[in-house]
Amino acid sequence: MPRAYSMDLRERVLAACDAGGASRVVARQYQVSRAWVDRLKQRRRETGEIGPRPPRRFKPQALAGQREQLRALVATQPDLTLAELRATLGVSCSLMAVWRALRRLGLTRKKVLYAQEQRRPEVVSARQRWRAMQPSWAASRLVFIDESGFATNLTRRMGWAPRGQRC
Repeated sequence: MPRAYSMDLRERVLAACDAGGASRVVARQYQVSRAWVDRLKQRRRETGEIGPRPPRRFKPQALAGQREQLRALVATQPDLTLAELRATLGVSCSLMAVWRALRRLGLTRKKVLYAQEQRRPEVVSARQRWRAMQPSWAASRLVFIDESGFATNLTRRMGWAPRGQRC
């Protein structure tokens, strides 16, 4: 984090400005930005202060007290959207706050359209047998069924899972 300019530098810059120096010239002389010189002069004019401002305190995390509840909710329903998570938790915070809480828990957004069953050993062997038999089939005996009337786009495409794990 950058440190504030020293009081000595602030006093010298303001003294040079009070002596009639233009902000641009004073900034170049002391190797600071012209905008900083202008802000320093404006702050002295408005408040009479020239010292650095105290560091800002950040707001507490919006969902700090509900982390375990959020983790349990995602474990049971990993495909909920940010808005649905917020509504289920019953909190009034931004969607960005929910996203940040999920990131702090190590959860990332994943695609979920890969069937886990395809990895089971019996399914892998059945698929291999199926592929091995296909060349021996007579094309004239195959029947094709048109499934264009089925809506396959109604499934959730994304979900939340811990980093390094599948959803």
